[in-house]
Amino acid sequence: MAAVALAPVPAVLAQGLEIAPIGIDLADEGDTLVQAALVIDSAPVFEATRLGATPVAARAAVGLPQPSIIVGLIAPGQEEEFGLATLLPATVEQISFSLDDLAAREALRENEPILFERLISEGHLDPDADQLNAVLQTELARMNCYRSGIDGAWGPGSRRSVGEYFDEIALVDWPDPAPTQDLFRAIILNGDVECEIPVAAAPARRTTTSTAPRSAAAPRAAAPAPQPKPAAPAAKPKLSIGGSGVLR
Repeated sequence: MAAVALAPVPAVLAQGLEIAPIGIDLADEGDTLVQAALVIDSAPVFEATRLGATPVAARAAVGLPQPSIIVGLIAPGQEEEFGLATLLPATVEQISFSLDDLAAREALRENEPILFERLISEGHLDPDADQLNAVLQTELARMNCYRSGIDGAWGPGSRRSVGEYFDEIALVDWPDPAPTQDLFRAIILNGDVECEIPVAAAPARRTTTSTAPRSAAAPRAAAPAPQPKPAAPAAKPKLSIGGSGVLR
């Protein structure tokens, strides 16, 4: 049996470890060549990183095969770090909140803005289709933009409330007032506003014209009738003295 020595195999770097394989003799058994390899040394050249953290480009640079199976668990919230397109169910379960839990909603928005945006924009909190209208009305009513009953009927008042909401957000133009999941996500992502309640105009003062007849003016006092002039005293008869000297 002939022994053939393998050529030296250069060390490679994988996942932060310098792996130096060595060759052993090859046993020639007829036409069959039996080959074996043994790794005897794996000294870390720097602090080892966690499993799966070696970039694919680095693996390709040293001639390692592309990984087809990744062994291990990705912790909730690490989707972006590992290049996952959507949130894992475990992450959604951990960070999701009830729509009426405003404190939890705002806490996630403030503390984990990237996770908050992905949770909403990927549709993980979208309401069921048969509940969408009522959910939108509830959100808009809470901000004084919708001022009618929560009945799920999407009428003029509901469409008007959408316009009022986006009027309060100067940088967002939303021309379509139809109830859609996109509208729901936009409202949750943009956050609360305070719509102004329109003040009812004071009714105009009515000027009433009285149709009652004016009271007749008091008649002027009639001028006193001219008093008749007192009759002139009857003329006293003239006394005549006759020749006999007797008054007649």
